[in-house]
Amino acid sequence: MLLILGAAHKSLSTLFPYSPPHVEFPAEKFEPFVRAEVRESTVPGAGQGLFAVDPVEPGIVIGEYLGDPVDSFFKALRMPDFSYLAMWEKLDGAIDAIHHPGMAMRYVNHHPDPEASNTLFRAEGRRVFLLTTKRVEAEEEFFANYAEGYWRLLGIRPAAPPSAPL
Repeated sequence: MLLILGAAHKSLSTLFPYSPPHVEFPAEKFEPFVRAEVRESTVPGAGQGLFAVDPVEPGIVIGEYLGDPVDSFFKALRMPDFSYLAMWEKLDGAIDAIHHPGMAMRYVNHHPDPEASNTLFRAEGRRVFLLTTKRVEAEEEFFANYAEGYWRLLGIRPAAPPSAPL
């Protein structure tokens, strides 16, 4: 199924590209709900990451994932790049943050070690939030598990940490 979707994405995004309408947000809406900062990720090749300034307890919403609304899954498949998509609750659409570099939540990276995941995406209708699943210490990077389907659609296999069995 995911292989078919991956092929559909390549075909649709080339033949019938789609770009969602751009939404402007006040700068303060892009700020996390907890004190955090964007800097170089600890995951090699991941670019920038989001780091806690203060310790954050489990179950805390660290921020809302904001961006341009994509109002159907099929429109998302037509997008040339969906690396900054967060799906809505019923998977009937998504939020695309690719054109919003000031939005802090887009810097929460995937870590190849599942044990490193300390946040998760929680969709509530057409809004998406990130919340902690365990305590995050000051200076620690926030990580979410992007799920296998995300990587398959992108045609990428994230590298496992050196200690993980193959």
